[in-house]
Amino acid sequence: KKKIKKKTIDFNVLYITNRSGEILVRRRDTKLLNGMWEFPMFEADESIHSIEETLDAVIDIDQTPEFTTKHVFTHMTWNMNVYRAHTQKSEFDYPYKWIKKEEKDQLSFSTSMSKIFNQLNG
Repeated sequence: KKKIKKKTIDFNVLYITNRSGEILVRRRDTKLLNGMWEFPMFEADESIHSIEETLDAVIDIDQTPEFTTKHVFTHMTWNMNVYRAHTQKSEFDYPYKWIKKEEKDQLSFSTSMSKIFNQLNG
């Protein structure tokens, strides 16, 4: 049986908070983990400028990642560099929204996103 080479994709995950300590999350609408909530995630080579355009907000991102984690699927692996970030922007449109830390369990997050949340709030 031929072993299929797994594709590996590098992402930057942004754990974005506001003044009130709320966290920005977004709902996925792609095939993989469809409908699950996640912290905004961008391919690693995407520029800050492009991310700010997507979010329509000025984002202050830490220089170095807090930690790196991975999510292994059967056919691919996501390498995720997790950064703390901050914004002053108060309103975001769907699929983005602010949640309070204690609201996290009311939404469906993937295992890797929950792991990120727990590690940053441990």
